[in-house]
Amino acid sequence: MISFTQLTGLLMKFQFNSLKKYGKPFLDLAIVITGVTVGFLLSNWSAVKKEKEERKKVLISLQGELNEMTEYFPSMATYQFKMTKTWDSLHNLGQLSDFNYYYYLQPQYNYSVIEYAINARNSDVIDFQLYEQLLLLYKHIKMLEEAEVYMTRLALEYRPDAEGNPQINQANLFLFDRFIGFSRNRAKSLQTAHNIASKILTMMNNALLDS
Repeated sequence: MISFTQLTGLLMKFQFNSLKKYGKPFLDLAIVITGVTVGFLLSNWSAVKKEKEERKKVLISLQGELNEMTEYFPSMATYQFKMTKTWDSLHNLGQLSDFNYYYYLQPQYNYSVIEYAINARNSDVIDFQLYEQLLLLYKHIKMLEEAEVYMTRLALEYRPDAEGNPQINQANLFLFDRFIGFSRNRAKSLQTAHNIASKILTMMNNALLDS
């Protein structure tokens, strides 16, 4: 590919040779052509530089959100798996736990840059491979939120006046069973989101080194 300096030199040489042959009219035309060409090259260079800076800014912001997930999600998933196992054992014995105290006010997680990056898929800011992984991560974050929403709803439906009332107690056990199912989903979503976030971070670190 010809460089900007080489192109300018060729144009100047062409202008000089043509000037001797055709004179001032051609010189005016050559000046206009040169100006337009230089302007186009400068504009293109500026656009490429701006896009590169935007890509780097997005990648660095993404790192912040993904680092939070890789830092906190493993311990959260471990705890959720542990509690799910405990609750499952109690439910199998026909007993209840204090699941009615588990509330998840949304939003719990920060993923605004992930959403921005996904929406920027038609630009060169985010390449297709990164876009696919971010979309997969976003899907599991939404599944995580959905599990938490249902867990909260079920906890709020719990009836504390079950003592001496088999019907209410049975209804609470049914709620508890559904709650355990969504708890298991939450644990799996946390674990999967962490794995995907770790993979994306590796991809992004390589991209930042190349930028």
